[in-house]
Amino acid sequence: MVGAQAMTRTPRNPHKPRMARITGKYVGRPMNQVSCMELVDAIYRAELGLDLPDRFEDLTLENYMAAFKAHPLLTQSRLVRLMRTIGQPAEPKRPGRWDLLLLFSRITRRVFPAVALTRYTALAVSESHGVEVLPLGRLWRPIMARRLLEGIHG
Repeated sequence: MVGAQAMTRTPRNPHKPRMARITGKYVGRPMNQVSCMELVDAIYRAELGLDLPDRFEDLTLENYMAAFKAHPLLTQSRLVRLMRTIGQPAEPKRPGRWDLLLLFSRITRRVFPAVALTRYTALAVSESHGVEVLPLGRLWRPIMARRLLEGIHG
């Protein structure tokens, strides 16, 4: 056609993580198999190929849950400090896919890490349901977001 612009299709990125495969691998695992920090580490390290710190101050992946149960407020404040050292700041109200989130739960009145799947959902661990997809909004509100991947979110 004369004057019509050719439509081109952007080739699919074979390295772009498949959300359905990743969520399917983790959703349903009980909390005694994976803590919130272990889930975040598994998603970013094993699934997305990022090297995250496995130690911060005196917290490690192995002792995080014990520290959280013994001193929840102190552990939450360390988690906030840790998150400020990772990636780039992102808008909590508009998270991109794979952004690292710090969620506030109106149910437990605590903060915990999660991984954004969409602008409206995140993968997280709850004590009652284990790994699950949470709707972001009234009950689970993102209070901090960190962008660890450029060009892969959205």
